[in-house]
Amino acid sequence: MKRCTSCGAPNPDSAGFCTSCGARLPASPNPGGGAYQGRGSQQGYSNPQGYGPRQGGYAPNYGPSYGYMIQPRSIVLAIVLSILTCGLYAIYWIIKLTDEINTLSGNPNATSGGMVILFNIITCGIYGLYWAYKMGQNCSMLNGDTSGGALNLILAIFGLQIINMALFQDTINRHV
Repeated sequence: MKRCTSCGAPNPDSAGFCTSCGARLPASPNPGGGAYQGRGSQQGYSNPQGYGPRQGGYAPNYGPSYGYMIQPRSIVLAIVLSILTCGLYAIYWIIKLTDEINTLSGNPNATSGGMVILFNIITCGIYGLYWAYKMGQNCSMLNGDTSGGALNLILAIFGLQIINMALFQDTINRHV
């Protein structure tokens, strides 16, 4: 369990940011001693869980609860595939975006991508507005700004969810 250096709140070991105040958390110490010598190691940091340097600090690029490496995705190709498959690829893309942003923001137990699709179906798309807002907040936190998810909510209200998805993917690509 990590303690936030800003507010003192307890956080999961996998968290990159404080769940209480949003401050960046230090990397976990390597239980075996010494520093990780793999990709992205820096002096003074250990890297037991796939942490690597990111713009603005350290964030996990490997989701232990999901068991896969987060890979950058071409935004243009994802948009083209979403259009060519009449939205089927967009469903897959939403699932991946949700799971990857949750992992990067240190919330692997937040609402999963599959549940987001299910809630969207049940609420006839209304949940998509909430999803856009929350994902926008998570991306803002990862990018180190305080803009929140208001822009993403406005884009979703006007039916421009594909732009939101491109913005979310851009955040993932910059942090992986």
